[in-house]
Amino acid sequence: MTALLYVDLETTGLEPQHNSIIEAAYILDVDGQIRTRSAFFVSDLDEPLWQEAALLMHQRTGLLGEWREARRQKNTLTTKQAESLILGSMRPVIKAGSAKLAGNSVHFDRGFIHRYMPELDGFLHYQHVDVSCLNNVFAEFNPRWARDPTAPKPHRALQDADWSRQRYEELTAELKRLNLADVVVPANPDTSSSNPRTSSTGPFGTITVYSL
Repeated sequence: MTALLYVDLETTGLEPQHNSIIEAAYILDVDGQIRTRSAFFVSDLDEPLWQEAALLMHQRTGLLGEWREARRQKNTLTTKQAESLILGSMRPVIKAGSAKLAGNSVHFDRGFIHRYMPELDGFLHYQHVDVSCLNNVFAEFNPRWARDPTAPKPHRALQDADWSRQRYEELTAELKRLNLADVVVPANPDTSSSNPRTSSTGPFGTITVYSL
């Protein structure tokens, strides 16, 4: 079983020790199937500490106004409630330590999870899947894998989580198409004496598999 928890957090700044989560989204993917997909506003403080760049960005995307209206209507969760909601989706279907955190630049989200959702942090596998990092590797070898200009407006939690999952599936599908499990790479290949068995062209150019 393969379990991935795609998470995107929108925050009041870049520093977990000082800044707060204001919007969260998660997608629980088990063996390629979405088991849970949800998003919610988060509020723990009457007025959290803001970094100016984050404040301006969330004003521009419309998130700030929606978050403030949600607080006024008491339609927000605390971080503890958000953590309990996510864990409640995971525990019936997967074991502790089996799900890897996934998303774009997900080390950022992991920092806030570690600070504000320690129980969730402990339930997750210690490794994570950084989709933007994998995408950048592909883009180095083929520009068509550069970030899609039709991708959703960034810095809204659910749209970003959806895009992360979609792009990860596209990238892994390309790797499966190449069937890299059949690629044998000797320590010092002598291609002049080996017999090419098959070639495959993909994001890294043409890969030739030799029979040794």
